[in-house]
Amino acid sequence: MKLKAVSLFFAFLFLASFGVDTFTKTEGDTPVLIKNEVKHRLTEAYEGRKKEKPFCLFGSGDKIKRISAPKITSTTDTTATWETKRCESKSDFLGYVHNHEIAPIPSKTDEFRFALNDDSEVELIAYHDSGEVSFYGYYHE
Repeated sequence: MKLKAVSLFFAFLFLASFGVDTFTKTEGDTPVLIKNEVKHRLTEAYEGRKKEKPFCLFGSGDKIKRISAPKITSTTDTTATWETKRCESKSDFLGYVHNHEIAPIPSKTDEFRFALNDDSEVELIAYHDSGEVSFYGYYHE
């Protein structure tokens, strides 16, 4: 088992050294692929976070390749409001990620926003599972 982990680590380093993107599949009924570098940045951003924090997702198809932080106009423990134009005007815009304290179940507000936004193809929810940050993805097919 240890040999397999070491082999996978060196394979990752080999691919990364040639600029090959590596991705992790999120959980979900319609999971998406998230670039490992992006997943690491989001995990750091959501570790121990209590208030909701959104990020814009960019990439192509079901692959998230980069993120940016939108201008947040208000935030509480369970909701956030942010400006969408700057993100949605980019050609590689995919959708949004935000955090829930525990369960990856979308709220009614999440469902409403996702359903009405023709520009969003992906919705990710970051949540805490056994002390770890996990990601649940939704993808408009």
